[in-house]
Amino acid sequence: MIVNEQEAETLRRLALDINEAYRAFLSEQGWILEDFKFEVGTEEGRSFVLIDEISPDCSRIRDAEGNSLSKDLFRQRRPEQEIWEGYKRLKDAMEARHAVAC
Repeated sequence: MIVNEQEAETLRRLALDINEAYRAFLSEQGWILEDFKFEVGTEEGRSFVLIDEISPDCSRIRDAEGNSLSKDLFRQRRPEQEIWEGYKRLKDAMEARHAVAC
């Protein structure tokens, strides 16, 4: 999609807002967000919305000691149990946060 200057600024602000919310959530857990990706789509009238998941599969997250909690565990060919444990820590924290938010 080609966007004009105003739409580009709207997308920039949306990306920064999403980044800040995700970073703050992870920071509350004592974790570090290295990077992540997400996708944005448009609704009628060209308003932009987040249309993708935000999960360990699209993120690189580390704990305070520098241990990976996300897809890097798989890339590093860590034992399957270690991969599951990292993902479970994130899942449990996200579920607890969601329960509080609802």
